Amino acid sequence: MIITARRLWLVILLPAIIAGHLSAQEIKAIADYPDLRAVCKEALYYELPGNATLSRSPQGWHIRYHETQKTEETSLLLWNRETRTMEHLPFPRQNKPPEPAEISRWVAKHRHAFYLATFWGYPEYYMDILNHVDSSDTATDAELEQLARAHSHATVYALGDQYGESNIRLGDLSFQMETDDGSYTSQAIAAFYKHTHQGLHYYKRIHSRNAGYRTRGLSTSITARLANEYVSAYLNAEMYLSHREQALQFLQQARYPEFYLQYARAMLRHLPPSSYLFTNGDFDTYPLLYVQEAEGFRKDVRILNASLLNLDTYVRYVHKGSGQGPALLNNNLDIAGSKLGSFTKGNETHTLQLPNLGITVEQKADFDGGYGGYWMLASQALIGLLQENDAQGWPHPVAIATTVTERFYKHLAPYLSEEGFVFRLTGKTEDPGTRVHTCLQLLEDMPLVTIETGTQDISAIELANNIYRIAYQAARQALALGEEDKALRILQLVKSKVHTPVLGSTHLQLALLYKHMEMAEEHNQHLQAFQNLANKASEMEARKVYELLHWGLVYHTQVKDTESARRLYKTLSPLLIAEGWEAEAEELAAYLH
Repeated sequence: MIITARRLWLVILLPAIIAGHLSAQEIKAIADYPDLRAVCKEALYYELPGNATLSRSPQGWHIRYHETQKTEETSLLLWNRETRTMEHLPFPRQNKPPEPAEISRWVAKHRHAFYLATFWGYPEYYMDILNHVDSSDTATDAELEQLARAHSHATVYALGDQYGESNIRLGDLSFQMETDDGSYTSQAIAAFYKHTHQGLHYYKRIHSRNAGYRTRGLSTSITARLANEYVSAYLNAEMYLSHREQALQFLQQARYPEFYLQYARAMLRHLPPSSYLFTNGDFDTYPLLYVQEAEGFRKDVRILNASLLNLDTYVRYVHKGSGQGPALLNNNLDIAGSKLGSFTKGNETHTLQLPNLGITVEQKADFDGGYGGYWMLASQALIGLLQENDAQGWPHPVAIATTVTERFYKHLAPYLSEEGFVFRLTGKTEDPGTRVHTCLQLLEDMPLVTIETGTQDISAIELANNIYRIAYQAARQALALGEEDKALRILQLVKSKVHTPVLGSTHLQLALLYKHMEMAEEHNQHLQAFQNLANKASEMEARKVYELLHWGLVYHTQVKDTESARRLYKTLSPLLIAEGWEAEAEELAAYLH
């Protein structure tokens, strides 16, 4: 699975919301929204009146201002959502008007704010969705998904307060979330359950009338998305409220497609007893929690979500021993960071020492996620856990899911051993034979995994292709050890047990492997399959185009085919640039030299 160059981090992931028809037509004033105001100055070069503000309506984005000698406010349409074009404004420009292609690139780069979302990105935008998006029987699936996501966001605000607001407005109800003793008010608890159930209600409406629907942004099946929402509700009810009975009621209603459960069991199956396992996103976390709680499978493993570790409520939740797996060692997740020794805020180089594993790592404060010279809470949690675990002789082995972004563990990479779906922290240089042996065992134990060829569940396809990636790396390792029979056995197993649409990056990895093994027919099959995908790149989102181009250039570089590499770059790079990915396209151009 490729990690793109675009570096995004969010405390809580909020996927894109697609636009829908609105019954209300009023203009919503947006105060101090710099991204859209920058359109006028940075992209269009307009000199706006000093009293100009940006506003939003179903028709698009507006410039509103008071003209001299006029009492009423003037409103001009800037961005027309129907035509997806910028309207001409009667203001002077700093420079000559930009070329239409330049405007298109700028709009594409900010596509969430312009045409993907009816309301998006400003404070309390989710309330505009709840108030104005159609929820009637004639509402579209996209409209119902907007409402479901907005209710999910309101649920977070009802109890989470991760953005530092002490008073939250939900609809017509304004309330204080916490009482003086730190518990939640009855109003906050009622709002939490109200919005949780309402969000689930809209997802269920979609599922009941269109079981083949895929969610926007992440292109996940509605079945998997609904199951995730139930498990998320389970986790929130336990984490924030310690409402065990209500939490289990949510969990028992989750119905995952079997593939996600197979993947979760495979990830947990070979971990040592009492392990800590770091995960990252929805689908490498929630299905694991489900098989632990609902099936009683590998309840000795502690799941630690690296994204949620940036929330102090989650840190307290896992620290006190809630959920599955062993309780965390005393003091190893210190929220204030007082137990981190030399790790402090700042850009200086610091040293992490784990003497019982023989590890000494020096790095700056950007280690595993610190930004601007500051440590994120997840960074503090990881460091504290490692230090305390080492001090007590490593009673709990530490593993990191292969789906976790490398930023989280990059300075520990030399001490990680890839074992199936996880990297294990061993403190030793990886034994080349371990990866091969573990992959063979994993594939032999794995039941048949089938994802229908026509599916639109991209999340499942990407996880399934991660199995191919693991097999590819292990097979390469086997070849390096002179064990071609094991390499062939790995490839036979993954092809016989994992039936899924194959991504372009996977095709090229396999093509390279078969070329090294001098298996021309298999090599040509995968190379042609990649080319077929590249021919359809204009229909793909920028992230997929980036992955296609990246792996295409890797392949052509390794086979020393400069002409084909240049031809591929000439074809795909304009698609990236048109979507605002100029920096990524320029980065990949290095493969041509």
